[in-house]
Amino acid sequence: MTYEEFLQSKTVAAPSIGFQIELDEINPMLKPHQAAIVQWMIEGGRRACFAAFGLGKSVIQIEAVRITREYAGGMALIVLPLGVRQEFVRDAGMLGVKVKFIRRIEECDDPEGIYLTNYETVRDGKLNPQLFSVASLDEAACLRGFGGTKTFREFMRLFAGDGKTMNARVRTDGVRYRYVATATPSPNDYIELLAYAAYLDIMDVSAAKTRFFKRDSTKADCLTIHPHKEREFWLWVASWALFLQTPSDLGYDDTGYVLPEIVVNWHEVATDHSQAGHEKSGQGRLLSNSTIGVQESAKCGCLECGSPHYSGWFDSHETGGLRQWHIFQTEPPEWF
Repeated sequence: MTYEEFLQSKTVAAPSIGFQIELDEINPMLKPHQAAIVQWMIEGGRRACFAAFGLGKSVIQIEAVRITREYAGGMALIVLPLGVRQEFVRDAGMLGVKVKFIRRIEECDDPEGIYLTNYETVRDGKLNPQLFSVASLDEAACLRGFGGTKTFREFMRLFAGDGKTMNARVRTDGVRYRYVATATPSPNDYIELLAYAAYLDIMDVSAAKTRFFKRDSTKADCLTIHPHKEREFWLWVASWALFLQTPSDLGYDDTGYVLPEIVVNWHEVATDHSQAGHEKSGQGRLLSNSTIGVQESAKCGCLECGSPHYSGWFDSHETGGLRQWHIFQTEPPEWF
């Protein structure tokens, strides 16, 4: 063994425990960059997808858990915020994948089904994730609270099989195949990345801290990376996490993702502060208060219907026949 080979043997990378698949096994409706991510996630078995908003994390997760479940058997679970439930149902229907939202295991009527649930259901103990063979966390940024939050502690115990108490650390099998997805990772917040690595069972947080970081004895979890370890750290992160802002980051075409430049037209609306009034104490106001409520808005004379300030704005712009301004329900119907 050469010295270079010895040094290379000391580097660390995330293990792959998934399944080797071909691209033609992936739904052809996925865009090329989405299919490549799905293939990479399934081959790894425990991976993180940090793709920017609009790059299709929902369809990526649906397809990843679908194929993983086909190889592993059993049921699949996607944990998500309630606000995006309908988005997942719609995208699953587009892909021809049947999903069902549940709150308890008794609602699972298909032993090979794909199910959706919300974070509170799992956190509060209403559903045992260990009954599923594969799980994906959408908007996984909820794990960034690390050990200080109930969500992180419960998800580590239920999904990763790593339960800690005051006196002992209990290890169980957990969910074998696990994925996380979020559009808002913080690359400069090292502890958040370590939390994801711990959840995916890539490396224990304490081991990662010792390997890559200098400790700050004055503040907990304030980490400074060793300069000689920075390259190794990001290579390690890249072995289990994918950061994506545009498809071209993976060598694919950005057509449809390049947005036009924003055109901002500034208009100044004069405000008369001479009528600012007084406080209850009698102190005169220097500036008029902001209109924050119905009563305050009703007192604001400059927002009356037909105000020349705003009628001039409409006259000077092409609005396509639509006036996008709403003040009160008493506006004349001809405005709409």
